[in-house]
Amino acid sequence: MSSMKIFSTAESSEEKLKRKLGKNDWVALQDACVEATSNERREFSDSQRDGALNRRKDNRRVLANVERHHCDLVHYLKTTTHLEHMPSLPSLEAFAKGTAATVAGVATLGCGLLYYGQNYLIYPSAFPPGSRIEVPVPTDFGLEYQDLPLVTEDRFTLRCYLLMQRTEISNSHAAHIDYPDQQTHEQFASTRPTVLMFHGNGGNHGHRIPLAKVFYVKMRCNVLMLSYRGCALYMVIQRVLHQNQARHRIRIDAQTALDYLASHPYLKNTPVILYGQSIGGAVAIDLASRNPSKITALILENTFTNLPRLVPKVLPLLSPLSFLCHQKWDSASKIPLIPRSMPILMLSGVRDEVVPREHMQELWQIVSRRQGTKSSDTGNKSDIPEVGNGKSRFLEFEGGHHNDTCVQQGYWTAVTDFVTSLSR
Repeated sequence: MSSMKIFSTAESSEEKLKRKLGKNDWVALQDACVEATSNERREFSDSQRDGALNRRKDNRRVLANVERHHCDLVHYLKTTTHLEHMPSLPSLEAFAKGTAATVAGVATLGCGLLYYGQNYLIYPSAFPPGSRIEVPVPTDFGLEYQDLPLVTEDRFTLRCYLLMQRTEISNSHAAHIDYPDQQTHEQFASTRPTVLMFHGNGGNHGHRIPLAKVFYVKMRCNVLMLSYRGCALYMVIQRVLHQNQARHRIRIDAQTALDYLASHPYLKNTPVILYGQSIGGAVAIDLASRNPSKITALILENTFTNLPRLVPKVLPLLSPLSFLCHQKWDSASKIPLIPRSMPILMLSGVRDEVVPREHMQELWQIVSRRQGTKSSDTGNKSDIPEVGNGKSRFLEFEGGHHNDTCVQQGYWTAVTDFVTSLSR
């Protein structure tokens, strides 16, 4: 309603002005308004056009700046990162080829390490540090001994320790053995067992003197401590020259020691007991299999069925390449060559981190089958029957690791009982 009033008022004013001006002046006034409106519109359009032109100029100026900066950026990238030579993403085929080449390279490296470097892994004579030059002697432990050089068939000199029994030993813990009044030390030694010791792959024979002392003092055994070539005071160059025949030459070393005992004027008729730890156990089994009539008994600690089977445990990444292990020491195939009547004491550390306990268990199964007696699988020491003339035994020590089984409770009691049983 209000809008209608305004319209009516406006219309009334226009009529009044039209009557007041007259027809001609009214027409002139209208033409003037039209012309003013046109001029205003024209001026507005010109202003609008000028503004648009200015904006286009500004846009072109901005675009020119952007283009210039873009060119500078591209030039910088080309000169600093060689953008024009940057490769595109590799194709699937190229990626597959690269992966295959990498795998092949790693496999080749692994093969080389396992094949050519296995001697340094199996026979690390320089470990622990100083083992080649720092060799303890029995007198360091209050034991009299003979520094015994043995020459092998291939003219190599072995450094060994010989501890021969005496009628009396100046040690308060020594076991007392009765003997005739006029018996000499040599004659007394000829009545006692002789232990031939084969140590593990680390260190030297001097590091095992505390073990030899137990045999010598507690059990009153003669003891021959063998040092393999390449260990102790041997020259490094000899080690390198002979590494490809390491196993063959260690077998020669072991045979040389046994031949020495067989030819000794006082020890040749003594019962010979082979004591081997770890790889020394494999050396002992091999020697017994080749000399069945010269060996009385075996004592084996934490040894293995064969070395290739140890690769997955010691070097898991190289387990597919275990067939490249040429240092076999296949004890599982040697035990059947040992006489059925030979007593064997097997001592296993349950927590052995180097040789899994399954190796010793499997060897015991072979010993049991070879000697015609079924063994128990319970793992309970009291449930495992003795085999080998009723003297062979297999014992497990729950707290035993690879290098400390020999200090577990009951270890030396079992060894002493076993050695004592051989004389009955």
